[in-house]
Amino acid sequence: MKGWAALFLAMRIAGPIGGADRSGEKRRVRGGSSRHIRGAIFGIAVGLIPFVLVLFVADGMIRGITSRYLETWSWHFQAEAIGPASMADTETAATRLRSLPGVLAAWPEIRGPALAVHAGRSAPALIRGLDAQALEDPGMRRFLKVQAGSRSLAGREALLGSETAQKLGVVPGDSIVVVTGDGQGKGGRTSILRVAGIVSAGYRDLDALWIFVPRLVADRLLPPSAREDLIGIKVADPYRDPDSDTKRFETALSPRGTEAFPVIWAVRPWKELERNLFASFATTKALLLVIMCLSVIVAAANVSSALVMITYERSFDIAILKAAGASPSFIALVFLFAGAMIGILGSLLGVALGALAAWKVNEEIAAIEVLLDGIAAVPALLAGSGSALPTIHLLNPAYYLEKIPVRLDFAELALVAGFAFILSLLASTVPAMRAARLRPLEIMRKT
Repeated sequence: MKGWAALFLAMRIAGPIGGADRSGEKRRVRGGSSRHIRGAIFGIAVGLIPFVLVLFVADGMIRGITSRYLETWSWHFQAEAIGPASMADTETAATRLRSLPGVLAAWPEIRGPALAVHAGRSAPALIRGLDAQALEDPGMRRFLKVQAGSRSLAGREALLGSETAQKLGVVPGDSIVVVTGDGQGKGGRTSILRVAGIVSAGYRDLDALWIFVPRLVADRLLPPSAREDLIGIKVADPYRDPDSDTKRFETALSPRGTEAFPVIWAVRPWKELERNLFASFATTKALLLVIMCLSVIVAAANVSSALVMITYERSFDIAILKAAGASPSFIALVFLFAGAMIGILGSLLGVALGALAAWKVNEEIAAIEVLLDGIAAVPALLAGSGSALPTIHLLNPAYYLEKIPVRLDFAELALVAGFAFILSLLASTVPAMRAARLRPLEIMRKT
């Protein structure tokens, strides 16, 4: 019963629910209390909006970049040959892997460094020899987009990453010279390839080196000592614990029976292949969230300030309650309930607005870019200049994703709201204890 009574009084503190007071003084006091309450709620909401925005935008950026790496570069798992492996050896191993349950694809690949030359320009490159079926893989098609030319490869044709093509100044139909070494510093091989198309994974680091060629061409261009022979493996869920799959794949690739000169394969999951990159992403995200947490903590301190002011303004009401027999614990409970109500309202409002801002972040960025373009064009228009102005990009697509993928996680939203609520509840303990210690006789004498 005391709990319900304390809750009712807390609601009266947080905002009058009864009829209008006839006393002008009471209206003034309650109006001041309401302003304090609204300020505290608004402060928590404002602190949570950037927190939620950073959380989901960072998650979206990391997931977007990770997906591009998994589907177009590192694969879900890589089985790498230790020592020379012929195309027949690699195909045999890939066939074994495809027969395993849960394996969606297993694509043989040959990789090796090269130097690409065209019209006096040169650029370092990485030869990637793949079969045509690998380029039609659903994940590869989803992220590896054709910017110009064709996607298919035949004969001595090549697909160039957009950054490599820009460095060389080539377009589809041009020919490039590719120089590959022997891996021992004793010379190299020179080959001419025709550019069939220009492709992009939507991330600069992935587009900077790639030259896709048919695997048979890569086998001729790259000697065994200057290349990697590997198999890119894809499974249904690349984000689950990879240890069991790694052991399963290694067992399947172990020598069988009386196989002569078996190839040894080492299997590694994507988290191990790109460990440094994703550790950097996780560290950056953690630092951003720590900074955002500080803003939420500061906002929660407003709850304490608001309740301290309410304690001062409602001191006469507290004195009446104590004179009527209310215990200090009951008074403290009233103010704890008031702090909890502020925390709930502020958390719900902040999480809702933050989720909306995160969901529409691409549209918001586009609108800000249009606004900045318009502001930048004003001086040129006033000067009568007809020259075109460069378009402003807040997220330069040369270094960031062209579009941020956002996926709202309601479990994370609930955790954020709970975090803000707990902070608000903790912040309300000091004013609650202060209100519980007030002496009614001193308050009435001063009043």
